[in-house]
Amino acid sequence: MPIPTRIYCGTNTRLNNGRFALTLEPQNADLVARMRDVEASRARHAPTIPTTLGLEKEDQSVPAADSSAIRRALNLEAADEVAVFAEMRSARIRSSGYFSSPSSSPGFFFSFLPLTRVGDAAHTSPATSTVV
Repeated sequence: MPIPTRIYCGTNTRLNNGRFALTLEPQNADLVARMRDVEASRARHAPTIPTTLGLEKEDQSVPAADSSAIRRALNLEAADEVAVFAEMRSARIRSSGYFSSPSSSPGFFFSFLPLTRVGDAAHTSPATSTVV
């Protein structure tokens, strides 16, 4: 899809996803800047959607299992992407307060976490992960 493609998501999870992503990648300057913009928009009761594919590729507010910073944050540098994804999913569940355990969560709730970053040369997975 072209970079300027507008994305109209069904739910606006930008703020929560970004906050979670910052726990894993607090040094991600693009993400920090985007979250400032999102928080300012939300403070004005302004929408943060639609967004664009380009913006999503820039700030990566949805963490990716192939990120070395995320692997370090989770202490999983040597793990495969599936293990990293599983731990990110569990961490996201724990951070949300919605579910008491990963086994009690509906799979669709975290089906948005990509296994690799969109736009990477080595990107071989679809833009969204398989529902787990």
